[in-house]
Amino acid sequence: MGHCARPAFFEKAMEKQVAFIDINKCIGCGACIEQCPMKGIKMQVGWHSKVDSEKCIACGNCVEICHRHAASLIVIHS
Repeated sequence: MGHCARPAFFEKAMEKQVAFIDINKCIGCGACIEQCPMKGIKMQVGWHSKVDSEKCIACGNCVEICHRHAASLIVIHS
């Protein structure tokens, strides 16, 4: 009988959902910045937004407000 190197629950515990801004779609309007309750999105040089994954709570406000569909929620592994 084989043993798993890591239980499945451990793998899930290491996943986190965060917002991601596609710089090829972002026009730098700032709507996502205003909607973020954690103040986790900042404007970068070149007029596009960037998410601070440490502050992001994956609420989806940025995804809902972005009319260019530049924002999405993704899973990252820590």
